[in-house]
Amino acid sequence: MSAAPVTEVQEASPPSAGVARAGEQTGVEPKPVPPTIDWRRVVLAAAAVWLATRVAYVLFTYVVVAFGNTRTRPLQAFLDAWNQYDSHWFLMISQRGYFGPGTSAFFPLYPSLIGLVSAALGHIQGPAWPDYDPVRVMVAFGIANAATLLAFMGLALLAAHEYRQEGVARAAVWVLAAYPFSFFLTAPYSDGPFLAAAVFTLYFARRGSWKWAALAAFVAGLTRPTAVALVLPLVWEFGRQHGWWTRAVLRDWRSHLRDLPAGFLTLAAVPSALALYGLFLWQRFGTPLVWFHVQASDWHRTAIPLWRIAGGLVRRMLTFEPLGAAEAHLLLNVVPLAICLVVVAVSVRRMPFAFTLFVLGLAYISVSAPVLKTPELIDTISEAGF
Repeated sequence: MSAAPVTEVQEASPPSAGVARAGEQTGVEPKPVPPTIDWRRVVLAAAAVWLATRVAYVLFTYVVVAFGNTRTRPLQAFLDAWNQYDSHWFLMISQRGYFGPGTSAFFPLYPSLIGLVSAALGHIQGPAWPDYDPVRVMVAFGIANAATLLAFMGLALLAAHEYRQEGVARAAVWVLAAYPFSFFLTAPYSDGPFLAAAVFTLYFARRGSWKWAALAAFVAGLTRPTAVALVLPLVWEFGRQHGWWTRAVLRDWRSHLRDLPAGFLTLAAVPSALALYGLFLWQRFGTPLVWFHVQASDWHRTAIPLWRIAGGLVRRMLTFEPLGAAEAHLLLNVVPLAICLVVVAVSVRRMPFAFTLFVLGLAYISVSAPVLKTPELIDTISEAGF
């Protein structure tokens, strides 16, 4: 008779200290209540990290330019310190379009945004590279860094969603900001836009918001070819949440047919983006895969088996002069990749398998098509897309 009131209180009351005491009396362990996350505070903390790193980069660049520039105007020298290498291609495409097959290696979203924003500012025409065009360069900077801000926020939201701790979210953003090559997220490159799209793809997928996940994956597919690394994580995550990887799917396969439209929309997002870009290239250059072919013809990247790449890395490590420039270039690419893979191996049981698939996909892409004539052989700094 005395146990009945306890049971009624335990079922009727919301989780509280009283329920915990009732659970102790009956021997039933109460379920832990997930901590409440202040999502606005998570986003603001990520924005603060982004702002702090932008200020640090500005100050560092100012010091370098102030002490090292003697020939060009200060503003031009400041912008040119970041406007290097691939950024020239993005600027030219934004102004002239895809004027040659070699330009197809640079996917269209980022240069298109530069061109659209420049046109909206009344700067449709301007000096063509290598001449100095400050408006277009600053537009490219603005888009890249705005996308990086979204990436920082998305990573914080993803970490808070997975671990239900604001401290973990802040730590994740600081780790990203502290990565030695994260300065690519400041430069006018497509790394920032791609990272933002990839992070929000994983965030929406883990939340089961498949329409938003498909949209983010489609944006990633128009930004960099490395978006193909998102396909397997999306397949795995969608199947996991819809019970595709259990034996019950065979007994109840008819009910799973209702999942097919959403599944097709999500899983076809990246391939659809690549197909759309390929259709444009087919009309422009006569072949939809010109972007793939120029990797070898123009950018000297040759796809070879992984075991040959591993053998080449070992031979170069054994033959390069210690403390030489060639060895330093090689280590600069190999060591971060090795650390990343070790972290994944150690954490594989404690993090969602979709994340493991994504990292392994990026790692494979970054080493699968090496430049055989360069000392470092592989290029993991920017090709992995962070």
